[in-house]
Amino acid sequence: MDLGSSVSDITQNTFNQLGRPKLRSCTRPIYGYGKKVIENLGECETQIKCAKLVKEAVLVVAKVESGQNLFGMDLFEIFNFDIVQVNNIIQNSMMLEEESKKLFTNYQYVLNLQQVPFALLEKFNVETDRLVQNGIWKRVKFSNWASPIVLAPKQDCSIRICGDFNVTINNQIEIERFPLPTRDQLFYKIRYSHIFSKIDLKDAYLQLELDEDSKKLVVVKTPNELYEYQRLSYSIACAPTIFQRYLEQILQGIDGCGNYPDDIIVASTTLQEHVQRLD
Repeated sequence: MDLGSSVSDITQNTFNQLGRPKLRSCTRPIYGYGKKVIENLGECETQIKCAKLVKEAVLVVAKVESGQNLFGMDLFEIFNFDIVQVNNIIQNSMMLEEESKKLFTNYQYVLNLQQVPFALLEKFNVETDRLVQNGIWKRVKFSNWASPIVLAPKQDCSIRICGDFNVTINNQIEIERFPLPTRDQLFYKIRYSHIFSKIDLKDAYLQLELDEDSKKLVVVKTPNELYEYQRLSYSIACAPTIFQRYLEQILQGIDGCGNYPDDIIVASTTLQEHVQRLD
């Protein structure tokens, strides 16, 4: 079942198992990931049984010999299936809580391998090699935790690989509280200045090394293998506050200097003073 698909389709093997019902031209354009056109042999009308319900439906026959058939939103409508979100469970909540403690005593969170779009595969491999060579990632064979990855485009046309820790550890860790500076606070620090410099820290959070216990939690699963973060990852929930506190400690006592959070501004009234502060 795929709620993201508007049509349902079957493979050629399934089409043959159905006795090759009469085909007609497909009147609906079928697209896959990235707007890629999915070739098809046509569409056919057949009976579909789901539980005790039997319905007539039109299925698209994909030009694929074998694989998984797709139960799309059109069949949801035909069978009058409702999509319901479960917000909470009230009845027997105490019993469920006790049972869940037994069930999740040795809980591990590992997601299936995630595919990378072919168009980004070369950039992904380049960035992976860079992270490993720079000691940011370390290959591991096993892990109790493994998060999926997210690819984010950068201004230089490269990509940033981030772990999607929202689905794994972000809800399980304690978030350190440290206030980020407001715009007025930053303006106050540079209020008398005429000369300004901005320092953009490369790989900002990744400059902070993790302790051994933390490294075991921040593992990502790629199409190739498992990688363990050796440095603070961008998508950890507490990363911005940890990095802000660390930078403020380093910049403490330097007049006309502030940060938010990985951009540092240095301001001065004279050129000589400015060079001294940059040093």
